[in-house]
Amino acid sequence: MTYKNDIKKDYIVTKESLKESFPEAFEFLNLIETFSDKGFHVGTHKNLHFYFNDKFLFYFKKVSFGVIAFSSKPNGIIKDQTFNHADNFFTPLQQQLIELGLDSS
Repeated sequence: MTYKNDIKKDYIVTKESLKESFPEAFEFLNLIETFSDKGFHVGTHKNLHFYFNDKFLFYFKKVSFGVIAFSSKPNGIIKDQTFNHADNFFTPLQQQLIELGLDSS
């Protein structure tokens, strides 16, 4: 099954607003949008929801001009027929950070 990015106008405005104030976040979002040929895809409204095939991985939210947030829990209703497997992404990453001594606890 082929998945396509579903990018809405409000998200484009949000992303563009990061271009000057947080160029790293802007470039990250541009990069994420290019992964659709590998089974990854995004769904948006104002924020970005990132999926691998039918699995929700994380969402990216602009908090302010210089602050962004990632969450393994969607900020709204995830797509029908989509299963939340965020732990497949976040739990191993968190474990690696702990092993490197980089966790926040």
